[in-house]
Amino acid sequence: MEDQFNSNSIGKILYNYYATVLKVCEPNLYALMIDLGFSTHKRINIKLFGLGYLPENNKKIIDFANNFLKNTEYKIMYFSLDPDSNGYMQGVIKSHDGIFNLNKLLVDNGLMFVK
Repeated sequence: MEDQFNSNSIGKILYNYYATVLKVCEPNLYALMIDLGFSTHKRINIKLFGLGYLPENNKKIIDFANNFLKNTEYKIMYFSLDPDSNGYMQGVIKSHDGIFNLNKLLVDNGLMFVK
């Protein structure tokens, strides 16, 4: 399970970005401002890779994610994967230093599950 969220083991990684989370839109949908380099930024919405959730956990997930992001000062590393069937980019969100992985923490705390 841990390997699924390790950016080097997925095999479909497109790019790694430094980003700022602008908003937790839904438990599995995040608005990001990604840093493309050379003073260029782009706002995108992403879904967390490979995770599902029960609707009754919505508030708990959003509160957990906001707490995680507050502790990282909303600065993260985002690992981009192929878009899903609805066209959303999928990804793995880690703390800016790469130590803490939001995807894994949500699963480990029983708030989300691996699809």
